[in-house]
Amino acid sequence: TLSSSSAASDVYKRQVLNRTLASLDTNELKVVAEKIEKAEKIVFFGSGGSLIVAKDAAHKFMKIGIRAFVYEDIDLQLMSSSLMNEKEVAIGISHSGSNRNVIDCIKNAKENGAETIAIVGQGKTPLSKIADMILYCSSEETMFESESVSTRIAQLAIIDAIVAIVAFDNYEDCLLYTSPSPRDRQKS
Repeated sequence: TLSSSSAASDVYKRQVLNRTLASLDTNELKVVAEKIEKAEKIVFFGSGGSLIVAKDAAHKFMKIGIRAFVYEDIDLQLMSSSLMNEKEVAIGISHSGSNRNVIDCIKNAKENGAETIAIVGQGKTPLSKIADMILYCSSEETMFESESVSTRIAQLAIIDAIVAIVAFDNYEDCLLYTSPSPRDRQKS
């Protein structure tokens, strides 16, 4: 029945989320948050479902006053990664960790001195081998593994955890950026 398959799907998604959260190192998340806080800007790179996660991440960071960018077009991703510098952070999101475009963007950013962070599935991947920091997310194999809802939920949970740390570390500033009135956002 529909309700039993829905319940099974919910349990499945919760298991993936719980495994991802259990595998995360709180200290590592804090280091990532500190790098983001100190950066002049962060740029997200992704493709397919991971691009949707990247767009959500950029939105969440902008809401708390962090300059965050994501480009849908791969040429723009490659150009922006080539222009990054040591004051910036590049975050590549790829469940497989082997998306050629994401790898090329992280390589470009790293060659220009940017801090690089990868959010990937478990195991050694080409992307995890080149990034400065790696955050792993759990998932379950499905017939359409790269489009798995559980994968995106796990990636979003990692992003949410980092956003929460940055927001708590900069609570007063974040209140200004989340204020509904532009006047309230002006610092004295």
